Amino acid sequence: MKSPDQPFNDGIKKILLKDYSGAIEDFTEAIEMDPQISSAYNNRGFAKQKLNDYSGAIADFTAVLGMDENDETALLNRGIANTKIKDYSGAISDLTRFIAHNPDNALAYYYRAIAKENISGSKFEYYIDAKADIFKAMEINPSFMISENNDSVDYKIINDLIVTIKRCNALENNPWALDDAFEIAALRELAEDYTGAIADYSKIISIHYSNAEAYKKRGHIKGTRIRICDGIL
Repeated sequence: MKSPDQPFNDGIKKILLKDYSGAIEDFTEAIEMDPQISSAYNNRGFAKQKLNDYSGAIADFTAVLGMDENDETALLNRGIANTKIKDYSGAISDLTRFIAHNPDNALAYYYRAIAKENISGSKFEYYIDAKADIFKAMEINPSFMISENNDSVDYKIINDLIVTIKRCNALENNPWALDDAFEIAALRELAEDYTGAIADYSKIISIHYSNAEAYKKRGHIKGTRIRICDGIL
């Protein structure tokens, strides 16, 4: 009987050469010879993801999880694929399970943040969770937001979170939530939206006019970021 090792190894070589269609054919051949090779499903799912066949990839990762419900490669990759098809609840579930055993994986936090931000709607608490995941990804790998696995990962997600802030109208709905207000302003500064950060601190000051910390932070941005002097009135 012919061994599945040869087509499996051929598939790995083709992935390295970025011949994803060829790799899928090889892994399919290996699976037909032995349907219990979980690594063939995982690699075929990866190749399908690269060709934007996210539903096909999810089917392969689900097959792996049917053999081993704790397979970490399948959990991570299915979570990522779920974000691509906008199954955000499924993505959060998979990525949370993955993070429980891999708390230092920046990619998992990044994609879970995307899922949380998109599932948030008007619920401000989901935005807070998404923000925490973004900061965790950057804590683990400070250069992560610039580039990760050759994908165009950048500050877009932070800007997306800012859209959520606007949608929530956090300060208007809960003007006394000072911690949230300061975090929003800090996030804008991180995203280099200095004008927006200044506007947020100004809004805090308009509600809490004696808050010295808000004046200080607004002055810092004006003085060091856009070189405008500011003082406490």
